[in-house]
Amino acid sequence: MDSETHRAVTEYAFMLLMAEASSTREPFFINQVPSEYIERVVSTAAELDKFVRSRYAHHLGSPLDVLEKLWRVRREVVKGELTSYSASLLGEALHSLQDACTPPSRLRRLHDRVEREARRLQSELHQLHVELPRPVGRKELLQTLSRLSHAASGSETLGCAVAYTFAALYAVFAPREAPDYLLAEAKKLKAAFAGRRLALYLFLAFAAIALYTFIALAALALSLSTQGLLLGLLSPLFFMQAFKSFGTLARDLDEFVRNLHTATNLAHAAIFANILIVLPLSLFATPQSVSLGFAFFATVNTLPYIALAKIPSRMQSYKAIEKELDWFIWREPGWSPRAVTPQARAPPEKAAARAEAESAERARPAPSPAPERAEEGAPQERAEPYLYEARVYLNNQVLIPAKVVRALRLRRARVACITLEYNGVEIVFNAALLKTRRTDARLFTIPMSIREKYGIAPGARVKVKKIEVIS
Repeated sequence: MDSETHRAVTEYAFMLLMAEASSTREPFFINQVPSEYIERVVSTAAELDKFVRSRYAHHLGSPLDVLEKLWRVRREVVKGELTSYSASLLGEALHSLQDACTPPSRLRRLHDRVEREARRLQSELHQLHVELPRPVGRKELLQTLSRLSHAASGSETLGCAVAYTFAALYAVFAPREAPDYLLAEAKKLKAAFAGRRLALYLFLAFAAIALYTFIALAALALSLSTQGLLLGLLSPLFFMQAFKSFGTLARDLDEFVRNLHTATNLAHAAIFANILIVLPLSLFATPQSVSLGFAFFATVNTLPYIALAKIPSRMQSYKAIEKELDWFIWREPGWSPRAVTPQARAPPEKAAARAEAESAERARPAPSPAPERAEEGAPQERAEPYLYEARVYLNNQVLIPAKVVRALRLRRARVACITLEYNGVEIVFNAALLKTRRTDARLFTIPMSIREKYGIAPGARVKVKKIEVIS
């Protein structure tokens, strides 16, 4: 693909993801991503060919390569630490996915024909019928990437590129909760750590603390300054593992998984430290009886850590979530992922009915404006309640969520009078309502004259106050 096709596909995939975020009640990370970050991703995906000499170096060689790039970006997104490096990394991954939908260069004639067709059809992306995968989690994303193969026509190539770009962006930005299967395994794991197993686990953690403390105090009592000093320096490694084991008593599911994961990793580190440092050092103690005694206790001290590392590792539930622990380890500051609201506890059908009623109430149309207010771009002074707040997409379009479309009966509408509020100024203009695939949601474009006059740039937040059907 050429750079303009890469840009068009990436921008369109971002637009689809934002539309998805606006039409669902689930909170998405994409709503908090600054427009500068998105523009950096788009520009990298579009311009990568200009900076890479080899045509094959950045193309999709293995799904695992792209997976690792996407998952590194995902970690930054969930931690809330977006950087220009991660934007470039995401742009490279999206560029590779889009190029993988094009026939390889060794098939010269097919490759050139498909590129020409894709270049000619890139302005008609919104008319393509594309099934959009929505992978959640590392496992599902890898399965989705493994199914990627090049297409044989320009329209198929564009559809493939849009689908897999959307899938990658969805996996990185969209879901904020762990997938259902991971939550089920985590709950199963927490339920398994109860009763005798939990008591044994905590007893081993206490035994690890006691044994290491005894060895350190014995070294000091026998005036073994070298051994005592080294044991003191290593004590945080051994004690942190044990204290994290006690953290598995937490009621919160995320905290339990984090503590268990940390305790298991530190247990392996403590085992190697015992075998490679503490045990060899004990052989230098004098007299020989002291040396043998220290070697014996150092060996015994290794056993609790082996047990603490092996108990979780041998459980099927822990194995299932071990590779996807990012869902439980990293959390957005100040956001409680497991908070259960009264509406969340309600049955799905009641929650949906309540959400529909609230949407209809908010979307109830206000009285029609006076004729003189219908002038395009005319600022208004009187403030009114607004229907909803939306972000302006990169192509200067604004989404009308499906629930608002249904409430205002806009399904068959083609042109409407839109009333927006931006920076405290009310703006009225007429716009065509564009349809979206597979949903009742609609889109409208803010005219260039309006954008230039009021400084409405992509990424800006506008309040949609009124939508009146004209035709």
